[in-house]
Amino acid sequence: MGDTANTWLKPDFDIEQVLANLQTLDRVHLLRGGNGFSSAKLLNHGIPPVRMVDGPSGCRGTVIYNGTRANCFPCAVGIGSSFDLGLVKDMAKQLAREAHAKSSHILLGPTLNIIRSPLAGRGFELFSEDPLLVGKMGATYIKSLQEEGVANEQEFNKHTAETVVSDRALREIYLEPFRIAVREGDPWSTMMSYSKIHGVHGCDSKFLIDDVLRKEWGYGGTVISDWYGTHSTSRSIEAGMDLEMPGPSIWRTDAQVLSHLEANMIDKKAIEKCVRNMLKLVKRAIQSKIPFEGPEVALDTPEIRALLRRAAANAVVLLKNDLQVLPIGNNKHRKTPSKIAVFGHNAGQHFSSGGGAASVPLETFSNSPLSGIQAAAQEISAEVTYSLGTVAYQYVPVADRYLSVPSRDGVSGVARIEFWSEQPHDEWKTTKGNIVIEKPSDHDMISPTARCFMHDGVPDHIGKDGHYVRFTSSFIPDQDGDWRIGLASIDRANLFVDGQLVIGYDDNLKDGTMFFHFCHEERSCVLHNLKKGQKYQVELRCWDTTKLHSLPVKMPAGFSIGLVRELDPQGAIDEAVALAQTSDECIVMVGLNKEYESEGYDRQTMRLPGTSDKLVEAILAVRPDAIIITQSGMAVEMPWAEKAATILHAFYGGTSLGDGLADVLFGRVNPSAKLPMTFPKRIEGSSSYPHFAHLSPSHKQVVYAEDIYVGYRLLDRSPERIRFPFGHGLSYTTFAYSDLVIEAASEFGQFTVKFSIKNQGSLFGAESAQVYIRPLSSALPRPYKELKGFTKVFLTPHSSAQAKVNLDRSAFAYWDDREDGGSWIAEQGEYEVIVGASSLDLRLKAMVTLDRTEIWRGL
Repeated sequence: MGDTANTWLKPDFDIEQVLANLQTLDRVHLLRGGNGFSSAKLLNHGIPPVRMVDGPSGCRGTVIYNGTRANCFPCAVGIGSSFDLGLVKDMAKQLAREAHAKSSHILLGPTLNIIRSPLAGRGFELFSEDPLLVGKMGATYIKSLQEEGVANEQEFNKHTAETVVSDRALREIYLEPFRIAVREGDPWSTMMSYSKIHGVHGCDSKFLIDDVLRKEWGYGGTVISDWYGTHSTSRSIEAGMDLEMPGPSIWRTDAQVLSHLEANMIDKKAIEKCVRNMLKLVKRAIQSKIPFEGPEVALDTPEIRALLRRAAANAVVLLKNDLQVLPIGNNKHRKTPSKIAVFGHNAGQHFSSGGGAASVPLETFSNSPLSGIQAAAQEISAEVTYSLGTVAYQYVPVADRYLSVPSRDGVSGVARIEFWSEQPHDEWKTTKGNIVIEKPSDHDMISPTARCFMHDGVPDHIGKDGHYVRFTSSFIPDQDGDWRIGLASIDRANLFVDGQLVIGYDDNLKDGTMFFHFCHEERSCVLHNLKKGQKYQVELRCWDTTKLHSLPVKMPAGFSIGLVRELDPQGAIDEAVALAQTSDECIVMVGLNKEYESEGYDRQTMRLPGTSDKLVEAILAVRPDAIIITQSGMAVEMPWAEKAATILHAFYGGTSLGDGLADVLFGRVNPSAKLPMTFPKRIEGSSSYPHFAHLSPSHKQVVYAEDIYVGYRLLDRSPERIRFPFGHGLSYTTFAYSDLVIEAASEFGQFTVKFSIKNQGSLFGAESAQVYIRPLSSALPRPYKELKGFTKVFLTPHSSAQAKVNLDRSAFAYWDDREDGGSWIAEQGEYEVIVGASSLDLRLKAMVTLDRTEIWRGL
């Protein structure tokens, strides 16, 4: 049902009047989700359902499997590497337009957590290891999104174990991005985490929600749980957690809330406060003029593609260019190539994002690095040859690019899927292929993918009852040879190729990690001697199991079919080396993907998977001038870094990642991104080691043993542990810093830092300058220096500009937790103001003095 002009409350409705007219049960209904992505609606009171969609890098819509296509921007850490608040603003405004197109009122993002470790599975969703950079990026994102009438949700520290963190580190590092975002962005809604802080789940935490967020920071928006993140009835309501998501409710059913009210476990005034905050959100949604329960439409225009491409280029960091190999073509140091060789699994695939809720399952278009390089090479009349060299995967890569079925009613896709509520054939569960099924299916559809997580995208009655599912498609290899096929599934199944059983998936099934650990472990096998261009028939038959009934959501099935050419590891490397020796330029792209970096689990190692390092070493042995590109969300080991003269790091670049990367490689864009976190040489050199994930001594608690010394705050004192420092990133031009001047304002702690930056080269470029503060003395230990400001300056060749960064009292403060629950303190004394191109490349210094001490709480 779409909304009509007279269905809902008027935009200027009186919240207190509506609240007064709501009976107790009506109020209870507003405190829980109406469905998977909407709040509850009360038709008799004209209260509409507020729709929410996953972000932060895309606006993918409410249907994840077989839903509406969407654009994916670079992952948050890639956007963080831009140090460009203007880009964040443009990205957020476009996401707001996409939210309008999908009739959505709330975008679930950004995530304002801190990068603690390179092993963080969801690290790609986070902007930085530094709270100021995270806070400024988040505040700009929030403000820009809400200017277009779309609310955001930000997340409090998202972990699943109990978080043990000092009050000082909690305030200075982990709550600081939220404080900045509340002060500068004024978010309309905030999401609480799964984690325990001080032994209490986020949704039950009166300290976080009421003491800090409401009272200390003066927050007046709506507080929402993460999905299935509520763990109580009375405690969460008393703490001020307004809305339990998703629906149907687990904890806030009529019976539970009413019984808790009767037992005086919940104060009616607590419910009233929560309902009032929900009505604030409803009012903002009505005022946005975004329709309720409206259609979901994909947006794809040349202007959007240009923005996606610009964002992708800004998520590529030039780490080394010692031989000035880059840019390719139009390079005075190197002749224009006629033959370019490209190697690596990541080059040929479209890895636009990490995995989980932050990814976009169906993008508007696909743009691999190889396709971007091929298009750019064509403009300089260069031939591109691709050799895989190595395959790096945790699951056999999804088979979409090799599968097809005839289109039907204008719908094209990779497979036909049929559903039956009852077993349609006596031999369904047997190992016999090509059985003829005469019973009509209860539902059938064309699927856009072979990765089918069917918690949505099928009719409700099919999701509950259609547990006999058949997947059929045609597989056409693009190369002769052996191919590996893989299957991961939630339920039992048999997989056939040309009528022959190739994978039995019905006994001795072990737990797996795909689909948030719902799937059993993947099984795979090799199909031998396949012929390029020949058509092979693929059939999967699934059937009902008890596991499908034990999940928190109902679905008919969930499975993934993968296909990849099987390689002889050494033979593939030898083939790559031979090609490298006969090419003018070599590009090697290795890295991770959404199966290694994802919501639901953390990485086990910083090392690149498979034979990636061996491939890089082998190519560098014959071509020391090879261009090495790593792609990942978090840092990876680079044991060959000292041998490589040219290194780029490409964060997950979104839908247009291939063209954006090619723009940097071929000099259409002068790189200006800088690392928003420190790249240690090895995991043992990271600031959180060994107190993270599987390395931690305790698996019931997450102990933040590094305390306030996160990332560069610790590692800059031991540069031998660092591969590349925080804030590092090169350009095809060079920048000179000079003329540092600091002007004091009349208000305590306010200073304006001014300095000149000159572009010394012949190319247009941009430089992200960083301002650090170092106290010369302090009553409590502090990091040697901390980032307290940054600015990005865009300069034409040989031009100069004055950069300006404003500081306030927060730039000099730390959290003093010695008495009275703690407070911010900016101590009287001298402070060094340091301007740098990175945390270790420090260019200018000057002193300022605070003439008195000031103590405060709040924003």
